[in-house]
Parts: sequence; C-alpha cells; structure tokens
Amino acid sequence: MAALCGLMALSFALAMTRVYQVDEAQTVYMATVLAKGWTGSLFTSGQLHLYPLSLLARIGSSSATTFLVFRACFWALFWVNAALAVRASGLRVRSSQGVKGLVLMGTLAPWWGYALECRHDNILITGLLVLWILARRTRMDRDRVFLGLGFVSLLLHACLFKAIALWAPLAVLWVYLEPGGWGTRARRAGAWFLGAAGGYLACQAFKALVGNPSLAGNGQGALQVAASAERFAPWNTLRMLLGTSPLLVAAMGGLLLLGAMQLRRRGLRGAWEAEAGFPEILLFVVCAFAFFVNPTPFPYNLAVLTTGAMVALLALGRPWFEPGAFNAVRGLPFLISSGLLLHLTPWTLRVAELFSLTNERQEEIMAMTEAFTGPEDPVFDGIGMVPTRRAPTYEWVINWANQGRFREHPLFAGLGDQVPPVVLPSYRLGYLPPSDRAFLSANYLLLHKDFWVLGASPRASAEPGTWTCLRSGRYALIPIRPNPGPVTLDGKPLPRGITWIAKGPHQLAMDPAAPSALSWVGPTAQTPPTPGNDGAPSLCPVPGGF
Repeated sequence: MAALCGLMALSFALAMTRVYQVDEAQTVYMATVLAKGWTGSLFTSGQLHLYPLSLLARIGSSSATTFLVFRACFWALFWVNAALAVRASGLRVRSSQGVKGLVLMGTLAPWWGYALECRHDNILITGLLVLWILARRTRMDRDRVFLGLGFVSLLLHACLFKAIALWAPLAVLWVYLEPGGWGTRARRAGAWFLGAAGGYLACQAFKALVGNPSLAGNGQGALQVAASAERFAPWNTLRMLLGTSPLLVAAMGGLLLLGAMQLRRRGLRGAWEAEAGFPEILLFVVCAFAFFVNPTPFPYNLAVLTTGAMVALLALGRPWFEPGAFNAVRGLPFLISSGLLLHLTPWTLRVAELFSLTNERQEEIMAMTEAFTGPEDPVFDGIGMVPTRRAPTYEWVINWANQGRFREHPLFAGLGDQVPPVVLPSYRLGYLPPSDRAFLSANYLLLHKDFWVLGASPRASAEPGTWTCLRSGRYALIPIRPNPGPVTLDGKPLPRGITWIAKGPHQLAMDPAAPSALSWVGPTAQTPPTPGNDGAPSLCPVPGGF
C-alpha cells in the first residue's frame, strides 16, 4: 500500500510539472471553444468526450490554471484506468492481490509517458476496459449484458471514431464465442444491436440539445482524415517501447506464443471456455490489431496496446499474487532481482527523463501572452496553448491531418483586422506555406525565441522607409544597443516609452548605427519589454523523443 501511495504522489507531481504536448493544447482549446460558445467562429471537434471536458474549461481563470485542472483530471483518470485494468483481469481491486496489480499498472512506462496527458486515447482506455468488465466480469443476465455492450460501444464511438477498431472486433468475438447454439447467439446479437440503437438515439438526442455532429458525419470525417493522412510504419514506435519496457515487450511475445499454443490445443471456442487467460490474450490481440491498422501509430497509441497486454498478464498471473505463491520456487531471489532490474530500471530512467521536461517555461509564456493582449486580442500558435484568447481564424489548429490545406491556402494574407499581435512559435508553424512564414518574418519581432509580437525590426538605412502597422495599439521602442539614436515616425520624433500607433502605413526612420526596434506591448504594460535570447524555437517539444 505504501508503494501504491508513493506512486500516486509521484505521478501527481509529474502531471503538474511535465511539459505540455501539442495534442494536449489542442484538446484543451477545443473544449474551451465549446465552453465559451465560440463554435460559430472557431473550429472544434464534434466528438462527445469534449463536452464533459468543456466543464473543466470553465474552472480556470488563466491558461496555466486551465491546463493544470485538465492535468489533475487526467491524473485521476490514470488511476481509474489502472483500477479498471485490475478488475478486467479478474482481480479484486480492494484486496492485497489487487493492490499488487495496481502497483504493476502504476509502473508501466508508456502510461507514465502518455496516460497522464490530456489525450483522447486515455478515454478510449476507459471505454475499452468498461466493455471488457461488462462482458466478462458481471453476473447480469446475458441479454442485458449484450444490450449494455451495444449501448456503450456506440457511446464510445461517438466520443472517439477510431474506437471502432476495438469495439467492432470485440463485438464479433463476444457474439461468436457466446455459449449455446446459433439461436442463443442470434438473440445476443439482437440484444447488442438493440443496445447500439439505444446508444445512437441517445447520441442523437444529445446532438439535438447541443448541436453535436451526427455519428455518421463523425465516421465520414474520420474516414476522410484516415485516407488523407500521411501513413507511416509502426516499427519506430515499437522500438521506443522496447527501449522503455523491454520486459513487457518480451512478455507480449510470450502472450502471443501462449495464445497460439492454446488455440492449437483446443481450438478457438474451447480455448475461450477452458484455457486460463486466453480471453484476455484475445483482448491484447484486438488492441494489437487496432494499433497496426492505425495509419499513424504515434507513440501515445502504445498506451492502449500495453493496457491490453497488462490485462492479459495480470489475468495469467493471478495465482502468483496469492500469499506464499513463490515459497516453493527455486532461485526466487535471482528471479525477483532480474525482474525488478528489467522492469523498474527502464521505468526509473524514463520517469527521471520525464521530470526533466517541465512546463515552467510554457506557463511563463502563457502568462506573458495574457499580459501582452486584451481579452479580445487574437493569439496564434497553431496548437491552442492560450485558451483564454481567441484564435484569429476558424481553422486555428495545424496538424498532420490538415497541413496540406494550409499549404494550399495561406493563412495570414486574409486576416485583416484579426492579425494577431502575439504569435507563439512551435514546430507546426513549419507546416505553413513560404508566404505565411515570410509574413511572420517581416512583421513580427522576436522578443524571445518562443514569443513573437507585432513590430518593426531595426532599419539598415537612415532614410525613412515605409512600415505598415497591422494593428492599432500601444507600441514601445526597444533599444538594440546602448545609447540608441533618435527614431522618427511620420517625420516626428518618437518618444521613448509607450506610444499609441494607428493601423496603416507610416514612415519610420532611425540611426542604423544605434538602432531600436518597435514592439507591441498590449493594453496594460507600463514599461517597455526587455528582449532576450532565451526560450526555445518551439514552444512544445517535437514528438518522437519522449
């Protein structure tokens, strides 16, 4: 129990401090769009899970607080999913065996990497485990069980369209392997479809209340995204799993070998009914199927794959959780030490790496952005890192699915009055076309590597040149070198300090030997900002190394 409490405390500390990923920012921002009623002017997904998340978006008074609220919620979901996985394996959560199972789930490296983040895959894990518990661990009448399975499957599909790769093959297995004749199976299938129809109607009723897109539209959109996505093989992702969980990878291979032996010995139906752990091995196989058919198997998809593997391992290892189970095992100290070395050492190294990637700088940038903008000023970053500010355009998110659209239709050329005074760089700005990147270079000043504001860079000539102010507001002169020279705007000396400048073309002149930069400072700043060379070129880390 002490180990479990320690893991819970350690995971909470990590959830509160580790760096935010771009997909998390996207989730938080889409939920905020729903919470603030911005759906008419800003894109958000119609997936059902965003609606309860939108309630969280109402809690935080600042962007940093909002992100912490979401992280706390997903930390709680992490341990709910751990308890569900233990129950799905057949162990009682409130027992010494269940606590041991929770500790094992709590030292799963891919979960620490991704299951503490604000990702939809963690909600997918919840739905998957609820389905398995309902199908295998409840004692209700079987017709009612299948009614519930159909209902939950459709709700899960409305939350996450890719869940079909899990619930559809599971539904086929459950019906086909149900004890009894074909008449019984037909009745179970009918109950499943009746429950699915109820789930569909419930989703449609919710749609009528909040305007959520229909399930059909959700599925069509998913197919379009899957068809247009740039596919890649899963081998690099699996190589990451091998580096962080070598013992689990070996155990996953053992599960497949054991399942094949059980299948050969008894056949599918016989193994399902008589072989210990075989149903849970099939659950793992379904999770592996969903992973491999995914056109873009990113590392965070490992969370679902390893969940299926751990449920199977816990189910097979139930006898070893009993008190005294290892008393008769020879070489027990060697086995335990080897297992701990192979399991806990990579996990410890992984957790230490995750703690080294903090969100401190990101929260500083969030606060700086809110200080440099008013509530109505737009901010652009392509990911949604500042949910207290609107994006300047309906298509505000840049990702692997829509990057082609941004390359074909430049973003900044048609913004007009919605030109953002602050742009936060991330690697996803690299998806923008050359014209947009040239616009950013010409019109934004890098106060920091990760914080860009509207303004004018130092002039190379003393002759007046045209500078177009894209947004009316308060600007400040920032000296580039000590003892800056005079600056004129439209032929008049521009005072040091903060000055209101109207939108439109202006004649700007300065001494190139002692230049200054002109920087947007927002509605409330009292002193000019101090530029620096700190920060990173990307506000969020590039995926692949964590």
